[in-house]
Amino acid sequence: MRGSNDKLERPQVTVWVPSSVRLHYPIKLLIGLVLLEQASKIDLDFEFGVAPWAGKPGPNDEAVGTIYWTVQQGADSVRVAFDLQDQGWLFNRSALRTCDLYFKRGFEPLALSTLPAAWGSRIKPLGLVYPCQRLGVSARLLPRWLVQRAPHSLTSLGQFVQLKQELKLLVQLPLVTDFQRSPTQPAIEGVIFQTRLWEQGESSDEDLVEVNSMRCALVQGLRAALGPRFRGGLVPTRLALERHAELVATDHYRRRDYVRMSGSYLVGVYSRGLNHSNAFKLGEYLAAAQCIVAEPLRQELPQPLVEKLNYLPFGGVDECVEGCVQLLEDKRLAAAMRQANFEYYCAQVEPEAHASRLLGEALSFDPSGRLPT
Repeated sequence: MRGSNDKLERPQVTVWVPSSVRLHYPIKLLIGLVLLEQASKIDLDFEFGVAPWAGKPGPNDEAVGTIYWTVQQGADSVRVAFDLQDQGWLFNRSALRTCDLYFKRGFEPLALSTLPAAWGSRIKPLGLVYPCQRLGVSARLLPRWLVQRAPHSLTSLGQFVQLKQELKLLVQLPLVTDFQRSPTQPAIEGVIFQTRLWEQGESSDEDLVEVNSMRCALVQGLRAALGPRFRGGLVPTRLALERHAELVATDHYRRRDYVRMSGSYLVGVYSRGLNHSNAFKLGEYLAAAQCIVAEPLRQELPQPLVEKLNYLPFGGVDECVEGCVQLLEDKRLAAAMRQANFEYYCAQVEPEAHASRLLGEALSFDPSGRLPT
């Protein structure tokens, strides 16, 4: 922090996790902070609830999963909000009124025009997140998370079932290391694309016909064009089995085994997430140092992924197939892309590097220039 009187003092980071936030969304960032603490770069404390400076969230704010950091160094304190939802047009306004920095997962510059200028200037792209775990971090967080969540989840059977499902999801998350591969490790000369269909209203307000149709077309086109060089299909949900049983993936894996299998393929196909978000799959492909063939990205990242360096873009099924074939046949291009994506992961996505970058932006904030709320 530019105004700090003691730049040698180790920063104190307090993290606030509200009960409305599903823990698997921010867990990669929390792992990164714990790694910084273990490296003696910060002092760290976790609290479960809304940060006291953030104010009481309004009804619309509750739909926006936000965690908070308070970063203290010397006499200076910086208030940071992290909006983890994928909708680019939704904002936690109660947090925006009082925070100094606001990192948004679904960062779309055009959406900032709907906000007061003083608020918009605080918003920065968060970068890529995906659910993972590190055993020591899970053991530290889960007991306190349960203590916080349980009283709110025992008032009805539905809430109890949801808590049980969330706990099961957290315990079964793949380890950070399950995703990671080196660009020099041998890769299977094939293409991976496993995806799910969404039922209307299940997880988004957008019209999901377009999303589901493209995913089905990709599976069908890749399977027909690549034959045994293609691996994947639709996740066997009720909707997929009822309407597109012929496209359902025939292999069944536990999540951790699937991650290891998926990351072993040379090429990963990426289709956009809900609300045009940067889906978890994108960060996972980077962690595995895979080549990527992707639909164009609408939401911005702190460090842009570059066409033909980090991925080959496609606008339809034929272009997707062409990109996959090009990477399978051009060894030099594939090796260069694997190396570029490995370097991007190490600098931008790996948990400690990601948390360190965010912390660096907080520490460089000048409290004397704090904007009015």
